[in-house]
Amino acid sequence: SANGIARWNGNAWAPLGTASVNGVMSEWGGNGAVYTLAMSGTTLYVGGAFNQAGGVDANGIAQWDGNAWAPLDDGILAAGCNVGKVYALAVSGTTLYVGGDFVSAGEESASGIAQWDGSAWAPLGDGVDNVVNTLAVSGATLYVGGEFVTAGAEGAFNLAKVTFGPQAVVTIVLDTQPNLATNLAF
Repeated sequence: SANGIARWNGNAWAPLGTASVNGVMSEWGGNGAVYTLAMSGTTLYVGGAFNQAGGVDANGIAQWDGNAWAPLDDGILAAGCNVGKVYALAVSGTTLYVGGDFVSAGEESASGIAQWDGSAWAPLGDGVDNVVNTLAVSGATLYVGGEFVTAGAEGAFNLAKVTFGPQAVVTIVLDTQPNLATNLAF
């Protein structure tokens, strides 16, 4: 059986991993929850609410290379060192953007949004004041949607964009009305 995630090979469903150590598991017992997936080359990134992937400790986020699971450093943590939840993933070049309900990524303070460069975590400025539900990348711009009223130091009702320049991250507010943003696509 598959624990929380499976792949289709054209004929049948198969687990990601072997025997009882396949897929994602939660600290509460049983299957973990998978909320989002993203591909970068041959690596599948999996985000959700879990603390193990394929028997390996992986808090809220893990990667599958086609053969084995691996954590992304210490993963994502919520307040009180609880496993955080990852609701959104987006890839641009070699950078993975992660959004959800968390206060740290690895050893870095990161409020609801962070980036992974393949070996280390970094926050995106001051982050957001609540949950990120969706991410989309277009060129040098990352669009962020969720349940927040500030992004960085700017007022932003649930929708903002981050434009990356040579010196800093700039947050531009897109929505000034309180609406919940749950899906973005390009």
